Amino acid sequence: MRGLQITIFIAAIIVLVSQTTHFVYVKYFYDTASALDDFAEKNIKEAESLEDLVANYESTMAQIKEYEKGKSDEDLSKIRMRQIEPYKTKLKLERAIRDWESKKESVKKLLVQWCIGMVVLGIGCLLYIKGNLWLGMGLILSGLGEMIWWSSPSLSLEGAVSSFETVLNYKLVLSIISLILVVVIWSVNVRKQRSL
Repeated sequence: MRGLQITIFIAAIIVLVSQTTHFVYVKYFYDTASALDDFAEKNIKEAESLEDLVANYESTMAQIKEYEKGKSDEDLSKIRMRQIEPYKTKLKLERAIRDWESKKESVKKLLVQWCIGMVVLGIGCLLYIKGNLWLGMGLILSGLGEMIWWSSPSLSLEGAVSSFETVLNYKLVLSIISLILVVVIWSVNVRKQRSL
């Protein structure tokens, strides 16, 4: 059992330290600026909320309605296929809105799944303390696996910077909490082993 515990501890520390340092690098040192930013839609990159993007989309849709007045369906079909303005901006805004909504859902899923992992970890620790070593260790491993999996890097740098930073911040914080929990659990286990 001791060999399994040491293996789990070392593997968890390696993964959590690696992903935490990755998040710190991305948050503080990774340059998200690009030479293409001058040509990209700044209102998309600099949007502070989903509502900002929706407001830009509504404005673009009003421009499209105005642009389409007096044109036949055949003319409009040809224009849309060429992806000229304002249709080009409309497509970019649609992608940005979908990306923002996806990242918002990712945060919710991340928090729920990570919390489930923490509950499973807690149950495993209780079972382990009560003497049910193998079942406890199995649940500890499952809980840690869940927490590590959901806080692991899976970030997309596309879309609005604000939505990207929100996901990054949650993952960084949960990764640090997971690392602290592993160290605390290991320290308590070592003290318990010494007292026996």
